[in-house]
Amino acid sequence: VKECWEEEGDKRWMGLMFKDELKALKVALKTWNKVVYGEAESKISSLTEKIKELEIRGESYELTEEEKRCRVDCCEALWLLLKSEESIHFQRARSRWLKEGDANTRFFHACVKGRQRMNAIVALKKGEGWIENPSSIKEEIVSYFANHFAEEEWNRPTLDGINFPTLSLDEAGRLDDGFQEEEIRRVVFDSDGNKSPGPDGFNGEFFKASWEVVKGDLKTLFEEFHTYAKLPKCLLAYFVTLIPKVSNPHSINEFRPISLLVSVYKMLAKVLATRLG
Repeated sequence: VKECWEEEGDKRWMGLMFKDELKALKVALKTWNKVVYGEAESKISSLTEKIKELEIRGESYELTEEEKRCRVDCCEALWLLLKSEESIHFQRARSRWLKEGDANTRFFHACVKGRQRMNAIVALKKGEGWIENPSSIKEEIVSYFANHFAEEEWNRPTLDGINFPTLSLDEAGRLDDGFQEEEIRRVVFDSDGNKSPGPDGFNGEFFKASWEVVKGDLKTLFEEFHTYAKLPKCLLAYFVTLIPKVSNPHSINEFRPISLLVSVYKMLAKVLATRLG
C-alpha cells in the first residue's frame, strides 16, 4: 500500500488525486492478491504435506537446524494463508461469528449462498399476478421509484412555535473551525470496518490498517473541502440498492432504497455530524 500510494503523488486537487490513488491501489492489490494468494488451496495443501513430512521425519531422528527452520517457515506461511482464506470468506459472508473464533469454511460458504438467495429479487407481486422475468422486474422497480419521487408537493409538518435549543456565537463558530487530524482519526477508528463499501471498493477496515500511509492526503483533502466547500463528483458517487423492510417481501413497496457512499464522503459526513452532536 505504501509503495503504490507514494508513486501516485502529484500537485493536482487532492480530491481527484485521492480518487486516482485508490483506483491505482485497487489494481495493485488485485495483482498482489493473485500472486500471493492466487493458488491458495494448492499452497495450503503443499505446506500441510511438507509440515507433515517433517513431523514424521522428526519422530525417527532429530531434525537438522535447516529442517527446523523450514518447518517454522512452513508453519508461518500456512498460518498466514489460512487467516487470509478465513478473512476472504468472512468478507463475503459478513457474519459476526468470525469475531468469536469460528473458522468453519463450509459455514462461510453456506452464509454467502444464504445471503445471495436472501438479497436476490426473483419475483415481484403486482396486483393479482407475479412478475418473474428479470428485465420486467427491473422495469417495475425503476417505474415505481420514478413515480414515488416525482411528487411535486409534499405535506410536511410545521415546527412553528417550538423553542429549540440554540447555539451561542462561540459554539456556532467552532462548527466552522478547520478539520483536525485527531477528529478525522477518531471517526475512522470508531467506524464499523466491515460494512459494505461504496463505488471506490474500500471499507473502513482499509483506512484503519493504512492510516499512517493515507492520513496526510486525507487531511489535505479535508482542508481543501473546508476552504472551497466542494468535492469532485467522483467522491459524490454512490450505489443504490434495495433492502427489505419486512421478512419475505413480495411487492416493491416492501423494499426501501439505500445509498452505498464513497468512503471519503462517509468520513466527512461523520465528522460534521459529530461536531453537530
